[in-house]
Amino acid sequence: MLFIDTKTQNPYFNLACEDYLFHDFNEDICMLWSNTPSLIIGNNQNPYFEINIRKANELNIPIIRRITGGGAVYHDTNNLNFTFIKSRAEPYENLDFSLFLMPIIRALNENGITAELTSRNDVLVNGYKISGNAERIEKNRILHHGTLLINTDLFQMKQLLIPHKTSAKHHFTKSVPHQTANLN
Repeated sequence: MLFIDTKTQNPYFNLACEDYLFHDFNEDICMLWSNTPSLIIGNNQNPYFEINIRKANELNIPIIRRITGGGAVYHDTNNLNFTFIKSRAEPYENLDFSLFLMPIIRALNENGITAELTSRNDVLVNGYKISGNAERIEKNRILHHGTLLINTDLFQMKQLLIPHKTSAKHHFTKSVPHQTANLN
């Protein structure tokens, strides 16, 4: 397995790096990274329904679309992002979040932090979401990535992830809000 530490907090570079490693490498990969403040939306989301675009523009926070599904997330330099990319001989048929999240949950539990995996593929500690995750499958390759809220600016995150109130009908994936907390 290749271990990648991008050593940059540029969200455009880090997400492009994930895409490149997923599509142009055959090795299994573990990548750890963090970003400067940024809003990352799923590939099937409409940013106008998910985030406070006016506030993001005021704060000069970029809005970037990722290659996986899932909900909108906020990144900053105080959360840890992780990516696992894995190949196998036969094609993947289903997303398997537990394959990648159970080792993280075990590590947290072994260090005195009681963590659990939800049916929505989030990791909770004491009922609070500390990790959101998403995956993408292309034939025999799977990309899994997620966040670990270490000491994220939760106030700013909540300001930015307030969906616009609208009665308009749309066919985009909507985020499912959950109470969040930091690991610290």
